[in-house]
Amino acid sequence: MKLYKILSIEKLEEATRIVVSLNNEHEVYQGHFPGMPILPGVLQVEMLKELFEGILGKLLRLDSAKSIKHLNMIDPNTIKEVVFELKYKVQEGGWNLRATISDLKDDKPKIFMKFSGVFTEV
Repeated sequence: MKLYKILSIEKLEEATRIVVSLNNEHEVYQGHFPGMPILPGVLQVEMLKELFEGILGKLLRLDSAKSIKHLNMIDPNTIKEVVFELKYKVQEGGWNLRATISDLKDDKPKIFMKFSGVFTEV
């Protein structure tokens, strides 16, 4: 059973926007936390890595995380879909990535996570 499903990928001028639906039946929520499921921060970073690998078509590892800010919790029972917005630049030895996870509200989206770091190819 997968944790999430990609619904759409939109390549913008300076970013890639990926909408995913969250599987609130996934087993991870049984332990994090029973009766009050929250998408773990480490899985948010793992999802980001997997989506970035899909964009680049390469296997990656997180080389350094300059900043990871979890600003709001993601309850998969109330937040069914989230948006990953990835902005990246090639740098010597890898890719510098800045990303956010937010809800789908266009007027004023709720930000769940902000990320800045460097990925390298495995």
